[in-house]
Amino acid sequence: MADNPEKIAVGNITDPVRAVAKEVGPGQRGELTLADFESGDPVRYVPLHVHGDASHPDCEDGKVSGRNDKFVFVRFKRPDGSFKECPETCTPGQLVKLPHRLPE
Repeated sequence: MADNPEKIAVGNITDPVRAVAKEVGPGQRGELTLADFESGDPVRYVPLHVHGDASHPDCEDGKVSGRNDKFVFVRFKRPDGSFKECPETCTPGQLVKLPHRLPE
């Protein structure tokens, strides 16, 4: 995927998060597994109550800090743009990979 979010376009959608949501389709997150996630990967947490809508305001952006044999560990962004110190556990089915790196 491109490093520059301005280069991402699916149809006439240029917002990278909406592009990812459109790419995988409503209610889907692809078939991602634990092996698909590496430390530093930008991701978006998609809660169950939004039914796969990765552009819903209840979704949260973060970056992968690691994984084990069951979970992906994600440090989510604070409102000020910095990342929380303590990672939270997520399953691959709760995450969508974003097409660009999040700023530090």
